[in-house]
Amino acid sequence: MSDAQIIHEILTAARVPVLRSDPAREPRKPRSMAMVTRWTRTLIPTSRQVPAEAEVSSHQLMLRAGLIRKLGSGVYEYLPLGLRSLQKVVAIIREEMDAAGAVEVMLPALQPIELWEQTGRRAAYGQNL
Repeated sequence: MSDAQIIHEILTAARVPVLRSDPAREPRKPRSMAMVTRWTRTLIPTSRQVPAEAEVSSHQLMLRAGLIRKLGSGVYEYLPLGLRSLQKVVAIIREEMDAAGAVEVMLPALQPIELWEQTGRRAAYGQNL
């Protein structure tokens, strides 16, 4: 008896699932069942009530659907379903922009104050900046 056969018998006796060498012979789980299992483990905090702080209908729907959650004044975090939706939208836009021959750039979140002073926007924003 070979070592592989001995290991197979030990694992079978211990009722440990053994992977077959031919994956085509293994029964496959339906794809929809795999998705159900994955979604049941995902954080999707939905709400039936309209949030008081949300005035715009799209904002209300995103909060109620569990796409985003408010962290502070004007600061939101993307929840798993919202992040997935955002990534799909970005992929569609990137594909269309690539087809049009555009070049993608990534700008910094923080900018030097001199740029704001040159355009006069610093005075317009006042102390909020």
